[in-house]
Amino acid sequence: MSNQAAEAGQRNNQAARIFNSDGAFDPAATRAGLAGVDAPVLLVAGNLDWIITPVAAAEFASLFPNAQLVVQPASAITRGWTTRLIS
Repeated sequence: MSNQAAEAGQRNNQAARIFNSDGAFDPAATRAGLAGVDAPVLLVAGNLDWIITPVAAAEFASLFPNAQLVVQPASAITRGWTTRLIS
């Protein structure tokens, strides 16, 4: 099944409405909200990622009080997309 065909079954419409709601793009409010997350947060990046690079992932991790960043060697989370575009 293609990514596009699977999209409808994987979309969270309620979350999508909230994502685009008024005030959703307030950086100060977003940073404050992330700083208040009590749960452990795991961020995973590949060292070959070009969309969310390991440096960018580390910046995201710094927004959470209890985050761990794992960078997978010789991998890219976005590789499937680039492979399809190139091939």
